[in-house]
Amino acid sequence: MTGDREAVALDIARHAGIMDTWHSLSPIEKVQQLQKLRAEGKIVAMVGDGINDAAALAAADVSIALQSGSSIPMASADVVLLNSSLRDIYIELSIGHHATKTMKSNVYWAYLYNAGLMPLAMGFNGWSVYDWVVAGRDGKPNETGEASKSAASSKTTTGEKGS
Repeated sequence: MTGDREAVALDIARHAGIMDTWHSLSPIEKVQQLQKLRAEGKIVAMVGDGINDAAALAAADVSIALQSGSSIPMASADVVLLNSSLRDIYIELSIGHHATKTMKSNVYWAYLYNAGLMPLAMGFNGWSVYDWVVAGRDGKPNETGEASKSAASSKTTTGEKGS
């Protein structure tokens, strides 16, 4: 999607591997095209570098501005690339996908960990971690257990007058 002539748009699209192109668009037409794509349920990313791209960047789901351009689109963009290389967009998307995958994995393992140890903490089968600490492995009270009871109580004393 560009305001450039058809020949320029097709050449850039061919080099970037883009199949659908829209050329010779005004800023308003860019926003209208973005809204049409979003109405079709598509997630839309927009890359821009000029004042004429600012409105389209604001209307896109993901907006990427190039630092070599005007400061106005940089203010409305989600991401600002420090150079004008389209390869950096691919790198940015790869980092985003990897971060999302890592977060999902962390949530999965945290769920399994908590699901497995929660019954133990709650006292599954009449035995709990608290009882083990207070009574010890042999069932007899120990110093660590007594300290745990004190720490778990609602009131503690500091030994100072008026406390």
